[in-house]
Amino acid sequence: MGKPGQKHYYSNTNYILLGVVLEKVTGEPIGTTMQKRLFTPLGMRHTYCGLYARAPAETARGYAEEGDVSFYNPGDGLADGGVLSTAPDMAIFLRALLEKRLLKPAQQKALMTFVATDESDCTYGLGLTRYDTDQGVCYGHDGSIDGYRSAMYYFEQSALVTVALGNTTMRDEVFDGLTESLEAASDN
Repeated sequence: MGKPGQKHYYSNTNYILLGVVLEKVTGEPIGTTMQKRLFTPLGMRHTYCGLYARAPAETARGYAEEGDVSFYNPGDGLADGGVLSTAPDMAIFLRALLEKRLLKPAQQKALMTFVATDESDCTYGLGLTRYDTDQGVCYGHDGSIDGYRSAMYYFEQSALVTVALGNTTMRDEVFDGLTESLEAASDN
């Protein structure tokens, strides 16, 4: 373990707690806050967060070891995985975040303060991973929830954004290849 700001240990609990705090401060569900303050202003027309009985019909079917898990409520509308989005909308968000159009300067500075992780090839900030690659500095995040995987990265030097989405949490050659390529490009 390490002191705050010196070492990173990933925990979804932190995102859940942030969502609870936001709901308390705003007095509205996290999905409503995110829609009003983030998705709509950025023009993310195919992104939303919230509780729903079933994933919307246009959502890709998701597969896990037990088979089709599309009927699950991904993330249960919580701040740790309850957002449904598309690759273009995710690119809009990441570009706005890293091109300093979302946060105040002090918040942006905190976001971009990185600490060591248990992984030797990256450092971690407030919800962002930073890699030094042969294509320059790369920022982003990846994740998974039953039946779905995602990865999004912003390459600072070229302002290139890459987004990959998958509809399985089983062994996936595309995502494994993406991760291995990123790790191979790392300068360490």
